[in-house]
Amino acid sequence: MPTTVIEPPVPEAEMARSRIPTGLLEALGSRNGSLLTYVRPGSSQAGPGAAKEEPKLQEVGGDGKGPDASRGYDVEEYAKIWHMLQEKTETWPCVQKFSIIGPAGDDFVAQVQEAVSSSLGAEAEKVSTVPKQRWQSVRLDVRCASPDDFCLLHSRLKSLPNARFLL
Repeated sequence: MPTTVIEPPVPEAEMARSRIPTGLLEALGSRNGSLLTYVRPGSSQAGPGAAKEEPKLQEVGGDGKGPDASRGYDVEEYAKIWHMLQEKTETWPCVQKFSIIGPAGDDFVAQVQEAVSSSLGAEAEKVSTVPKQRWQSVRLDVRCASPDDFCLLHSRLKSLPNARFLL
């Protein structure tokens, strides 16, 4: 039976300093907009019998702009996150933080860094690891130019073969 490692919760003082707006956290916690993702090895993200919920898209600022389907991520899955990022983030580009848990070792770190550079065309501004015995947390500070960059990178990171959790 595989072992699952969950990092301890973020201390309240650190959460208070977080730049993630409350509305974004609510959208990220919804069924199709989950930012905290558990990825089982060898499983698809949605089973063949899973019912699909029609996304309820909101117009942002009345201009009708929405997620860019040509970027390569599932627009239906990320619609809520995209709209919340668009509404709540004051300026783009901005630095976004990601933390992904996977097997210990340099190979996983290299996979994560390759996913960042292939998705955004640039390296992460900061990469740090918190190694444990069997698993490690790779923490990234990444400059995203738009909500589409955020959604694309999140999608690519969660699809890494050895990824266990993504924050």
